[in-house]
Amino acid sequence: MYTDTFLRFLKFSSLPHNEKKFCENCQILLLPAEHSAHSAHRTTGVTVAQLRRPSTLLRPLENKKCNAQYLFTDRSAHFLLDTLAGLGYRKVLCVGTPR
Repeated sequence: MYTDTFLRFLKFSSLPHNEKKFCENCQILLLPAEHSAHSAHRTTGVTVAQLRRPSTLLRPLENKKCNAQYLFTDRSAHFLLDTLAGLGYRKVLCVGTPR
């Protein structure tokens, strides 16, 4: 019924703040049992705000030719959102824009 990724997210969300870590090398949320396996990797703590906007945790894909992406700044994203909402649009498909 649920995917493994979603179940991982649910477990991660229920952890105490000091146990919430993200492995920047592997690009995954770490559960406490996995912390030692990633000790040589670059890890960071995760805030509630980052969990609400997970694309802020992820780094862009490196191959620009086949993985074209544009990461909007917060200011740009708010401008687009306000403009589209002001025009009455309720649904927008963003291709190549994870934020």
